[in-house]
Amino acid sequence: MPSQRVILATGLAILLVISAATINLEVTSRSDAAWVNHTLRVLNKLADIRLLIRRAESAARGFVIDGDPGMIHDYNKSRDRIGPAFAELKSDVRDNPAQAQLVEETDAIVVRRLAVTSELLRLQTSHDKDGIAALLNRGEGRSLMQTLGANFDRLIATEQELLATRTENSQRTGAVLLAINLSGAGLILLLVALLV
Repeated sequence: MPSQRVILATGLAILLVISAATINLEVTSRSDAAWVNHTLRVLNKLADIRLLIRRAESAARGFVIDGDPGMIHDYNKSRDRIGPAFAELKSDVRDNPAQAQLVEETDAIVVRRLAVTSELLRLQTSHDKDGIAALLNRGEGRSLMQTLGANFDRLIATEQELLATRTENSQRTGAVLLAINLSGAGLILLLVALLV
């Protein structure tokens, strides 16, 4: 039977190894959780921007249909929030070059789409039916919206894939951390039993 000193030394070594592994895995776990939160934040911002664009477009359509000047106010309010929302999104996706590039392209398309919508509102305000007809015949607004929809779908799909991967990593790290702690506790109890 091993001496009491050997058992105590072994117990101390086990505690040190478990402590080091726990600290390392805890840091990894926090990093994993931060990446999961980051991805959720990006997904929320994408949804918010998409909603702002839809609100702006709905307000513009409402003005064209009803002629209610309050709709122009709603349009301008939503439009003015889109730029800052894209600036925040660009900051959040800078860690992913492919996503950052797609966000840049999407932002440029949104700017162009809002310019078309603003022109439509200007023509509607001045009752320029020929100008409205010419603008609508170009079909630029519709094609821009289709491209926007496709870009947002790609951005969201990529972020959802990242979320799945990051969540899986976080769960795996948590499981390993729990297994190490339980194994360590079991070994310590075994050493205590040997001492007694």
